[in-house]
Amino acid sequence: MKVLVTGASGFIGSHLAERLAEEGYDTRVFIKREDIDKKERQDSIELINRLDMEKVYGDLLDINSLKNAVKGIDVIFHLAAIARPMAIPDEEYFKVNEQGTRNLLEACRNEKIKIIIIMSSISAVGPAKNDIPVNEKTECLPVDTYGWSKLAQEKAGEEYFKKYNMPVVFLRPPMVFGPRDFEM
Repeated sequence: MKVLVTGASGFIGSHLAERLAEEGYDTRVFIKREDIDKKERQDSIELINRLDMEKVYGDLLDINSLKNAVKGIDVIFHLAAIARPMAIPDEEYFKVNEQGTRNLLEACRNEKIKIIIIMSSISAVGPAKNDIPVNEKTECLPVDTYGWSKLAQEKAGEEYFKKYNMPVVFLRPPMVFGPRDFEM
């Protein structure tokens, strides 16, 4: 089984890529070329270079690089995103998180992908109301731009699921932290 991990130079992506490689999966990682030189990404880049995996460089906003990345892939873990806290204009969150996901899904349209697992965030839902735990049926009311961009990402995935029967699944983890995390 051939697996693609977008955002493999990030915190969660690097741990996932490491685990997939350790378990013997044929792993391809999609990395932004500029991440190679970022100081905070060096631990992840060095790890990726040590592991037996194929590297593809590109950008979520470059559909041709995405088409190259998804060729021959069975499973995609889409973790590339702008996460918080980032001191960037609000529209950048939507450009990368929503439009970047649309670009990835568009690149997948003519491929035989078995499943596309998209990492969203609990921020797409917003806080629980009246002490009632959130679930899939909870009304989404994000409290910040990041959350709204992740909700927009999910809506893009739902659109491709409904329109093209694309096998899309979303995960909404809460705050995660640990080794190689440079944001906490």
